[in-house]
Amino acid sequence: MTDTSPTDQTTTPGLAQDQIDGMRAAWQAQGLDMARFDAALAGTHPNAPPPAADPGVAMNTGAEKHASLSASEARQMADALLAAGVSPEAVDAALKADGFEESPEDTRTDDEKAWDAVFAGAKPEDFRINYHGLVPAETPLADVIALNQAGTEWAAQVGLTAEVGSAVIERALTVGRALDAMPSPDRTLWITGQRQQFERMAGGPEKAAERLALAASALKRGGKAFTAGLLASGALHDAFVVAQLANHAERTAARSASGVTT
Repeated sequence: MTDTSPTDQTTTPGLAQDQIDGMRAAWQAQGLDMARFDAALAGTHPNAPPPAADPGVAMNTGAEKHASLSASEARQMADALLAAGVSPEAVDAALKADGFEESPEDTRTDDEKAWDAVFAGAKPEDFRINYHGLVPAETPLADVIALNQAGTEWAAQVGLTAEVGSAVIERALTVGRALDAMPSPDRTLWITGQRQQFERMAGGPEKAAERLALAASALKRGGKAFTAGLLASGALHDAFVVAQLANHAERTAARSASGVTT
């Protein structure tokens, strides 16, 4: 039987060598597994079993082809390549070569892209919380890890940026610990003072009521358990926490309505 398969299995159809070099550099810069990149480029899997002994038996027909990367790995690779300046056409060609469909067309307006670049919500792993002084020193590490997971997942659900979400969580923990140590009269006085401060920030009682409604709409996107914890701790009486939630809800509503940043 005549072997009609290509002899060079190290290049991807439709990609020039400089494009491949750029993709390789971008993949490596992200600290990702180079073996997986080479496998994807060659259309193989780094841990694939050896081929059948009979060269005349086709082990991988078009209908049976399996991608050498998972969907999340492929998306991660595509994002890294696009960020490195590789053209969308070249990225799609690489995805197709590994058995994935073209990435969906980006239909966002320029204003929406600009908004997303500044205000788009972060992933749980993007939040960086400094717990020093915010939890008792004797708190078990497992409890701190569980608290961090719950808090960062909540912030991601609400759609906060990494900076705002981290600041809100740290402030909420600070307030909760301080209020826990306050006598009841001092706690009541503090809550009254925060309400007055929030009204001044908003521009009066009516404006404050509108801002509170915005903050409540943001809270609805987060997990109920963590939100209930914020309420129980008193953190949702804090003017800074409420203002940040209201600001986020207002910006999100503006993007949804017109795509114009605020």
